[in-house]
Amino acid sequence: MERGENRSYLFCITGLPGSGKSTAADILSENLTKSGIHTAHYTTDGIRDKLYPNLSDEARFGNWEPGELDTVYNCLSMLISELFRYTPHPFSVVTDGTFRFEAQRERLREIALYTDRQFKLIKVDADEEIVIPRAEQRLTQRQGAGTPNYYSAKGVYEEPAGEVFHIDNNGNLSNLEAQILRFVSKLHRGIDVLQIKM
Repeated sequence: MERGENRSYLFCITGLPGSGKSTAADILSENLTKSGIHTAHYTTDGIRDKLYPNLSDEARFGNWEPGELDTVYNCLSMLISELFRYTPHPFSVVTDGTFRFEAQRERLREIALYTDRQFKLIKVDADEEIVIPRAEQRLTQRQGAGTPNYYSAKGVYEEPAGEVFHIDNNGNLSNLEAQILRFVSKLHRGIDVLQIKM
């Protein structure tokens, strides 16, 4: 298969809480669909809400329990694997979550390999002085966890290995959108996205 011909992908978007992963994933999914790549988007937070619908607000917006973390990531992996098994090409999935451990990302890499999808790992980066106010705002608006979750994840987060596309989310929404549009444009033309200059 020639480069760019297989237009089925598994995109894993990783990064610390508050870095803007879900916003980046929403923009990516929308632009992939517009460019003709049929795409589904799943978040670890969304999977957790489905698995644990009766969580209190304190639990939902606080640190995850170790058992929850394993269950959610296992379910997400199984969901993606089954979708790819039974959905014909071209079909892609965008998933976003902290993916704090390399083993969590490697599992998706393996799923992409045995289901004949191209795996793309994307890390959303943002400086702490940008992330902390975002995290606090999300907590205030009941849209996500606050700073305790950020510091908990930061303490164990393993930097991604291998080929990683970095998105700098220290700017405004327009800057984030521009980076993702360039990513999708290069991807659509079969150009190595790791060579995109920000």
